[in-house]
Amino acid sequence: MNNKDQNQNQESIGQAVLAKIKKEGVKMHPRIYFVARAVFLAFVIVFAVLLILYFASFAVFSLRASGAWFLPRFGGPGLKIFFASLPWIPILIVGAAIVLLEMLAKRFNLVYRRPIVYSLLAIIVVAIIGGFLLEKIPFHSRIFIRSQNENLPGIGGFYREFGAPQPRDARFGIVVSPAESKFLIQAPDNETTTVTYTKETRIPGGYVIKEGDKVSVLGKLVNGILEAFEIREVKGDFRFFPPPPHDLR
Repeated sequence: MNNKDQNQNQESIGQAVLAKIKKEGVKMHPRIYFVARAVFLAFVIVFAVLLILYFASFAVFSLRASGAWFLPRFGGPGLKIFFASLPWIPILIVGAAIVLLEMLAKRFNLVYRRPIVYSLLAIIVVAIIGGFLLEKIPFHSRIFIRSQNENLPGIGGFYREFGAPQPRDARFGIVVSPAESKFLIQAPDNETTTVTYTKETRIPGGYVIKEGDKVSVLGKLVNGILEAFEIREVKGDFRFFPPPPHDLR
């Protein structure tokens, strides 16, 4: 093909493209339009990432503060209560934000050319790791404690409702006023429950229940009293317990 034929071919292609643009009503946009769209897209992506990290870390915090985190060590019955106690509202928000982030990530060529499962798995892994790492920062615990002692509008109610909901037949907290075959357990939200136990109650490792210890209890709640099937000491530094009342008797 000589230069003349090549030029004619290029002109034909150009005319065809222009004809299609006119036919379909494609509009030309100034450069500022694409810059503004890119900035807006970046803003939404950052917002979605922050949303994922916040609620993922809140879900981990909620599991630890409610004591559900320690229930799998009780075996089958503990696992059943664990799954029933999952903080589904924060988890669903994280799931929705992950879907939004995946949809936005498709607009980038590097992500668009790869199978969706890769980018989706990468976002989920980042959410899980970020959630565990951020939960170590005393951000949620400070707001949670303030929500118990102060009337925080909006977010205070969210932390009171979803921060440390105690499972029905399990409790996690600090041992208060231990006596023969019973004690009070103070949960992170300052709520107390009477726990009773017998010789048949399983207490691994010969653990002796002492004032101020942190324990996780699995049992049956009857008339506000938790009849313990198993009691386990919980080790660790937990910063979401407010100072205990002077007298809980």
